[in-house]
Amino acid sequence: MNVETCDLSLILPVYNVEKYISHCLDSLLSQSFQGSLQIVLVEDKSPDNSLAICREYVAKYDNIVLIEHVENGGSSVARNSGLEQVQGKYFVFVDPDDIVPETALETLYKAIEESGADIVKGNNTSFKAAQSPRLVNYSVKKKEEYIESECFTVLLKHEKLRGHPWGKIFRTSSFKNIRFTPGYRMAQDLLFCVEVFSKANRLVLIPDVVYQYRIHNSGATGRKYETGAYLSWLRCITSVGAFVATGQQKKAYQELKVRTLTQIAKEIRSLKADALLTVLEVVERTRVEWGISLNKLILQDKVSATSIHRYISFLSAQKKARSSIK
Repeated sequence: MNVETCDLSLILPVYNVEKYISHCLDSLLSQSFQGSLQIVLVEDKSPDNSLAICREYVAKYDNIVLIEHVENGGSSVARNSGLEQVQGKYFVFVDPDDIVPETALETLYKAIEESGADIVKGNNTSFKAAQSPRLVNYSVKKKEEYIESECFTVLLKHEKLRGHPWGKIFRTSSFKNIRFTPGYRMAQDLLFCVEVFSKANRLVLIPDVVYQYRIHNSGATGRKYETGAYLSWLRCITSVGAFVATGQQKKAYQELKVRTLTQIAKEIRSLKADALLTVLEVVERTRVEWGISLNKLILQDKVSATSIHRYISFLSAQKKARSSIK
């Protein structure tokens, strides 16, 4: 990790985004933030025109660094390459198909400087093509602060923030040695956030919108089951357990497992019979391995009523999926 020589570093893993990257970079270059800014582009061997566009911006702006991968390594490898180049006191992740509002970096920087936090997370909106951005349902309405073990607990609860690296600002000195884990086809972002939040001493959530996430109509929900990518998701959730320490975290972790199983059970309804049966078998095996049952959730784990209701929904969805095969 390089010595801190600027205020803020932005890391962008670039792959196959020729349609969007100019819009993203223009939003970063027009920020109201007045501090010194480093933009690190990691071009991950895109098959489209992304590299040429990156080179055009590098030629125009002295504060943009371009790393060109000789072969595609995936977003985890790309972000790790970016982390190696960070020179800022703080760093921020941006996906190059998204948009950063004009005052976002200024807002995040001011919040982390004033609070002394290790992480500040802002609200984000999501949008599709020509649609107006909409505030996501896990947004906060006022400033909230968490300390020590609470930082990781609130991430596990999945109610006020999610395991995305974007939409947050991180203190470089606190997390300079943490890296993404390659080899996961899904949910690798969550694993990175889990390690970071488990080591954080102070977390601040602010109600300001600092990120606009683009939703692609790519049919990815179904494909993750057809390709088996969801297995990485389940493996990631299992790996999270290694960071769980307190009683509150154990409870929140069980609730995260229930949330995951329920989401899968609801998403697989439209799969063809063979694929559906395979996923159902994996889900049931995972449920047993995770030690999830109604009695245990109520009597031992003492999870929330919401999680109990969610688990009952999981059982119902699982039953309906099985009946559709017969």
